[in-house]
Amino acid sequence: MTEEKKTFGKEWIILYLLIIFATSVISLSILVSGKIIAGSLSSIKALSIANIDPIEELKTISLPKIDDYDPKYGNGNDILIFEYTDYQCPFCARYTINVFPLIYDNYVKTGLATYVYKDLPLEGIHPYATVAAIFANCVYKNYGIEKYSEFKKWLFENASLWANPNYLSIFREKLNQIGIEYNIIEACINGTEVLNDITEDLGEVNMYKFTGTPSFLIALNRNKITTEEFESLKDKLEELLEYGLRYKIWRSEDGKYILIAFSGALPYNFFDSILSLVK
Repeated sequence: MTEEKKTFGKEWIILYLLIIFATSVISLSILVSGKIIAGSLSSIKALSIANIDPIEELKTISLPKIDDYDPKYGNGNDILIFEYTDYQCPFCARYTINVFPLIYDNYVKTGLATYVYKDLPLEGIHPYATVAAIFANCVYKNYGIEKYSEFKKWLFENASLWANPNYLSIFREKLNQIGIEYNIIEACINGTEVLNDITEDLGEVNMYKFTGTPSFLIALNRNKITTEEFESLKDKLEELLEYGLRYKIWRSEDGKYILIAFSGALPYNFFDSILSLVK
């Protein structure tokens, strides 16, 4: 074999080895790059999951309407509390006498909360609850929150006195005692607006799936609650199961509030543990 052929053969061997080496390097680079890209995508996916706002994942629902027949305490915007009550309900009475004053002092008077009374008369077991609601709402509409509060307190403390066929004369006497002209209230209770208001309240009851009295819809300013506090809130609400109660949670359609719905005359400490999140 000539020297020229030997040299030519060596060059082909070297070229072949270089091609194999280059191919190996390219394959290794692709493999490493693939792993890097896959790892990056996994990290991005994990980061995306971590950044999901659980509040944004909640279903939305509308807030209740507040009209001239809905007794309203305070004007705070961080907390909205709607109580759906029955004036003949003993559990509502116990709550109103023992718990409402504490919520009023600590959250309404301080400017954090607005508290609204709504109607949920359970006529099947409380046949005079609707007429009591009509009278109470008309007192509020015509005489304001102070007279309403006085009449409300009397209603809850004296259901055994007025919940009978003689309710009309009993109400008339009580209204006169607290300085309310009966003819003004009479015109209101004989109108259709107040009854329409109660009907609208009952529509909200169906929307929020309330099953008894008292029932509550609490709206918390979502900007005041962190993700960690939201998880803590859900853990707290799970305590309702210990009472045999259930809850529902949404965000408002305007995105401003977290909405919590539940029923039961629960102790003040339970309400405080929820409301204090926005302090």
